[in-house]
Amino acid sequence: MAQEEGLLSLDDETNNNAKRSLYLIIVVEFFTAMLAICNGANLLMQLTSNCKGFRFLGITLILIGVGIFVLLWTNCSFARANEQSSAGCKFLCCSAPLVFASLVLGIFAMEVSSRKGGGGTKSEGSYEVYDVGSFSKWMQRKVGVDPAFEPQENGNLYTTKNEDCNRWDNDPNILCFNCETCKAGFLQDVTSHWRSTGLGLILMVVLVLVLGIPFICLTMISSDSFHACLMAFEYGTFVVALGLGWKLLDGISSRCPGFRFLRITLVVIGASLLVFFYIGCATVDSAPEAALGKSLCCSVPLIVALAALGIFTLAVSNKGGGKSIPGRSYKEYRVESYSKWMRNKVNDTHNWETYYKKAVVKNHVCEKFGKEYKLDTLDQFHKRKMSHFESGCCKPSEDCNFSYTSPSIWEKPTNVNNTNNDCNRWDNDPNVFCFNCQSCKAAFLQDLKSRWSVTGIILVVIVSKHFLLGICLICLLCRDS
Repeated sequence: MAQEEGLLSLDDETNNNAKRSLYLIIVVEFFTAMLAICNGANLLMQLTSNCKGFRFLGITLILIGVGIFVLLWTNCSFARANEQSSAGCKFLCCSAPLVFASLVLGIFAMEVSSRKGGGGTKSEGSYEVYDVGSFSKWMQRKVGVDPAFEPQENGNLYTTKNEDCNRWDNDPNILCFNCETCKAGFLQDVTSHWRSTGLGLILMVVLVLVLGIPFICLTMISSDSFHACLMAFEYGTFVVALGLGWKLLDGISSRCPGFRFLRITLVVIGASLLVFFYIGCATVDSAPEAALGKSLCCSVPLIVALAALGIFTLAVSNKGGGKSIPGRSYKEYRVESYSKWMRNKVNDTHNWETYYKKAVVKNHVCEKFGKEYKLDTLDQFHKRKMSHFESGCCKPSEDCNFSYTSPSIWEKPTNVNNTNNDCNRWDNDPNVFCFNCQSCKAAFLQDLKSRWSVTGIILVVIVSKHFLLGICLICLLCRDS
């Protein structure tokens, strides 16, 4: 009798926890829906974001917010019927497509609003001048960039052929409304709003993911601790995939064309696993084994893709690394030490000049040479622990034997034939330095290697965990049968 009373009290406590968590998710999801609708309405109220070709983001956000409100209403109906656990799981299941759509929209908004120039060019006045060539290709196509307009690199800035000078008119109805700079101002307004909206959408998705954890735990408490452990592992799979994809956004090299496919694929796979996982949670009460089994079976192609990505990243990033130099705190890098696939990417002149070199220059990797390192003596300079970009792109190679004047000024010896072609490519101009050197390409590959090798190891571990999860499920089903 006492044992039965103890079980009843435990069930009551579990139900109370489920109610509190359900109320929490209702309140937070209410504000989430309001945030989506307010962001969408704000975009539609803007001069640029409400124009044809751009207004779809605001409309879609409003529709997502309304959809969440409809799901909340349904969720509250289930809660009134004292089905707190089922209501929470069904809400998570039904909201999975909206979460997936929000994530895709957030990534798309962040991607197309990321500017290669990183901001406007400071003029002599207090305002900034924007160049239409520094915006994403998608946005340029929307405003119809003049084919005669050819942005040309000039150090860290962009210059044009000044075609806008011929388009100017003192008529207030014309002024420079037909200029490329006016299009750039239009895109800058879109970019500023879309970037903040994209970041808000991604944070909203993270919030929904975090809120899913208490429901998963509370649902599993009433079923079986073994299934709770297995579902927790399953939950971690897509969280890690999304985290790795987001982390690769920080790398100078990993977000360049030719390498960005890894982060995009990881985010898509993580979001797809999220959908399968929430669908499994919706039926876990009635059939835990079947729910987990279906989730695992549906995710098999995605797990195979993760395994392929992990093996590929480890295969192409297992070579390379810096070479230590006696008496120096920094290392030097050689392109020849990296994998053939990576070497082919950076040795392609079009790729290097169009994408990779510009990415290095725009991130001001040599900024410390004109500030923090500026007054260093030669001994102090040798003791600096430089990054791979600083070592490969911002100073000449050690075997050039240049005379040191300052970290950014080196004197070339006369009548000396250097076997290293990078010595002839060096220039004291801060806009040139060694950005055309093979050592700078090697530094770029070192940045990619350091990020991809860690990503590959984590992916292999995740896939191994998933295979173990499948084996455990098979053993469980065999035991029951």
